[in-house]
Amino acid sequence: MKIGIIGSGNMGGQIGRLWGLAGHEVMFSSRNPQKLLPLIDDLEAGQVGTVANAIEFGEVILLAINYWTIKEAIEPLRNSDKIIIDLTNPYKWSEKEGLERVIEEDTSGAETLHAELKTSVIIKAFSSHSADALAKHHSNPRISVLYTCNKKEGKTVAETLIKDRDIYVCFMEKDRTWTKPINLGDPVNTSANEGVPSISPDGKYMFFGREEQDGTGNIYWVSTEIIEQVRPAD
Repeated sequence: MKIGIIGSGNMGGQIGRLWGLAGHEVMFSSRNPQKLLPLIDDLEAGQVGTVANAIEFGEVILLAINYWTIKEAIEPLRNSDKIIIDLTNPYKWSEKEGLERVIEEDTSGAETLHAELKTSVIIKAFSSHSADALAKHHSNPRISVLYTCNKKEGKTVAETLIKDRDIYVCFMEKDRTWTKPINLGDPVNTSANEGVPSISPDGKYMFFGREEQDGTGNIYWVSTEIIEQVRPAD
């Protein structure tokens, strides 16, 4: 998936990196994109850009910003059919009042966002976790991530982006474009955490790492025939 990150601080940076390490294409955004380059040092498909760049780039948009800036941030998304993952919380910090709710008590941030972006698929997730907790998402025991979605078609996207890291493959089409990422499935991907695939020089084997649920890790190999088995039919 191609994911644009709006808000590349602790939460947006951590989640975006997890998605990048899982094989998704991610673009972190900021008014000063060059400051975000450390986020993509070890990501094969990581990019940086402006907020406008990230919105144009992403099939999926992550909103990881302060809630009081949300109206400005979503303005370019009006009448969009993009999938939006919202982790914002409708609060701000006041020196006088402390944590202060900025919307009415009888509504939610998700409802407010849906009222503004009626044509978008909106997934509410990650808003009850810290960046540190998400960094340990693949540890044992794993954290649970609750999500809600306003449209049925967003459920698969939400579960794909929340679940453990898997290995995906893309194939080049005849027009030299790429297919969407395809999960290699069993026996490569399991309930553990797979990553760092590499192909042997003769092209016959794929090696990959797996972090087990008990925290141990190992290296495995399979025949590259398993890749051809998931190639889409012409």
